[in-house]
Amino acid sequence: MIVITHDTFFSDESAILNFLLIRGLKILHIRKPKSSIDEVRSLIGKIHESLRPQIVLHDHYELANEFNIGGIHLNDRNGYNHKVREGLTISRSCHSLKEVLISKEYDYLFLSPIFDSISKPGYRSAFPIDRLMRAKNRKVINERIIALGGITQENVYTIRECGFGGIAVLGAIWNQFFIDKSYTELRRRYEALKSSCIWL
Repeated sequence: MIVITHDTFFSDESAILNFLLIRGLKILHIRKPKSSIDEVRSLIGKIHESLRPQIVLHDHYELANEFNIGGIHLNDRNGYNHKVREGLTISRSCHSLKEVLISKEYDYLFLSPIFDSISKPGYRSAFPIDRLMRAKNRKVINERIIALGGITQENVYTIRECGFGGIAVLGAIWNQFFIDKSYTELRRRYEALKSSCIWL
């Protein structure tokens, strides 16, 4: 399971991220599209040094050289920066199966939106389940492909059946937190999702 940060900064965010990583989160994507480099630097600086290799950056790739960051995620805002050190995982987002087919050079790929997005209202599923199953049978969907978009505890089983290598979550973790501000409930949601990922 991969967790993507909320796109805004908030109080005690670093404490929550440390908790998630300590509790077994394999990969944390830091996605702050409107952030300054100093804001992201400050956030990373509050994450325990031993946990930083589990971080993947969506922006400010040069911080990978400053901290012991594990990878970078390419997107429309940022292309590949050859000044970033070797040895990082390189991932990117895809929004069609055709993109997946032509993106063989990456360590892993996000494919979205698999279900109707939780974090982006109106961002509707683009992939009927029967189409995903056909892609699985053709080995287009495999362990390198990570499902993103509308992932909940209830539909993780479908993701597994479609052959994905994992899930990436954003709204399922953060949306309710910004309503109830309950750290206990956020942790409960995380643990429930993690326990659903028994095949990962």
